Amino acid sequence: GIYSDAFTVAFIIPNFMRRLFAEGSVTVAFIPTYKDYLHAKNDQETRDFLS
Repeated sequence: GIYSDAFTVAFIIPNFMRRLFAEGSVTVAFIPTYKDYLHAKNDQETRDFLS
């Protein structure tokens, strides 16, 4: 029913965010690329990457 759907969505979204940010998925992909941009690219290209 509608209440179980609402519960499922309310449960899935925070868990997805936890897996994405807290368990290191973003860190593993983002930090090395950002570091490469800082050392090899100019400031404008680094800002473009961040945005």
